Amino acid sequence: METSVGLEQTKKRNRRWYVGILLAELAVIGAVIAIFSTIESRLVAGRVAGTVFTVLGIAIVVGSWRLRLFRSGTFVVGVVHLFGISLPLVISRLMQSDVEFELVRVLGLPGPVFHRLSTTVYFCLLLGTLLDLARELMPTRFRLSHMGSDEANHRRQK
Repeated sequence: METSVGLEQTKKRNRRWYVGILLAELAVIGAVIAIFSTIESRLVAGRVAGTVFTVLGIAIVVGSWRLRLFRSGTFVVGVVHLFGISLPLVISRLMQSDVEFELVRVLGLPGPVFHRLSTTVYFCLLLGTLLDLARELMPTRFRLSHMGSDEANHRRQK
């Protein structure tokens, strides 16, 4: 069982992590807009943007793994973002670089349809990170995840 000091240190560390990831997720949106507005070739812009999205996904998955945040929305959606969206899109685009994006197939879906799916997943990633951050900002005594824990039971008995 974690002590209250250890629990507070963990919450502080997690808050910093989620704020950093949220800022990175927002920065990636700005970067991708800048990439597509400054690079004329949509193919090259797509490759650069795909690399940025993939690096973000790797950072989320590896960082969450190291912090043991396996049950966080950020980690779960980050895994989907990396392995279900970013890598398949980048690999499919590289393998079909001579084909117009509208004709590219990614995991059996047409490129534009898959891109809309990727936008939805990215929105879920932002939302998951916001919810994780909100959970870490919430006082421990009000968190539902601790309602059955020994610490919560101990507090109720006092």
